[in-house]
Amino acid sequence: KIEVEKVEKQVEKTVIELVQRPVEIPQVEIQTKAVEVTKVEVREVVKQVPKIEVQYVEKQVPKPIIEYVERIVEVPQIIYEEKIVEVPEVEIQELIRQVPVPVVQYVDKHVPKIRLHAVERAVDLPVIVREEKVVEVPTTLPVQLEVKVPK
Repeated sequence: KIEVEKVEKQVEKTVIELVQRPVEIPQVEIQTKAVEVTKVEVREVVKQVPKIEVQYVEKQVPKPIIEYVERIVEVPQIIYEEKIVEVPEVEIQELIRQVPVPVVQYVDKHVPKIRLHAVERAVDLPVIVREEKVVEVPTTLPVQLEVKVPK
């Protein structure tokens, strides 16, 4: 019989541990974009336009002929003629007559007093003498005159 002896043997066991590390890799992305390209298409369009053709058709229309006959008709016409009629009207008018009344008002007037000294010297002095007097000035006043005319 075989005896099996269990002996522990140490063996290295590799354990793989995953660590994520982002690495940027350039990648080309293709995007399609619609671009309008103008393409001229020539098409024929038939447009029907009426062609005007004039045809004259004679139509009989009665034409009235007017003849005038002169007839005199008398119409009354009123003519107004104005006539003067005097209507008595009384007007009261006041007559104001203004008569100037002379009022004398005395005003003090300073006149230099000349003193005579006993020095004998001949000097000609002009002396102005003013004399004031009241003079009546004629004034024209409008006066209304009432004249009564007999009927």
